[in-house]
Amino acid sequence: MRTNAGWDMTLLFLFGAALFFFWPKEKTEEVTPEELTELTELHPIVEEKKNKLLRRSEERGINVVITEGYRTLEEQNNLYEKGRSQPGSVVTNAQGGESYHNYGLAIDFAINRRWRNNVEY
Repeated sequence: MRTNAGWDMTLLFLFGAALFFFWPKEKTEEVTPEELTELTELHPIVEEKKNKLLRRSEERGINVVITEGYRTLEEQNNLYEKGRSQPGSVVTNAQGGESYHNYGLAIDFAINRRWRNNVEY
């Protein structure tokens, strides 16, 4: 059985490397929770890298689905409560304001693999 685990890991590595290389190197001002409410989308560089990931994955026959991008503080706090004060399993250890999602600097994605004749593509 042939797997594309190498490609999966390569894509994950490339996305992580992109965040590392494009992460601001200089100290930035602190952002207050009030200022966070103005954010509603991904940072332009993250958006660009997300689109590149989708495009390159599609070219290789890998179906990548973006499951999450920007999150509000309230959404992050609701996720944090899962497995704690809310039913379900723990989803995250980051409360609102502690997640890169709250700043438009993170995406979550899933890889849906295609199968034919018991061979993974």
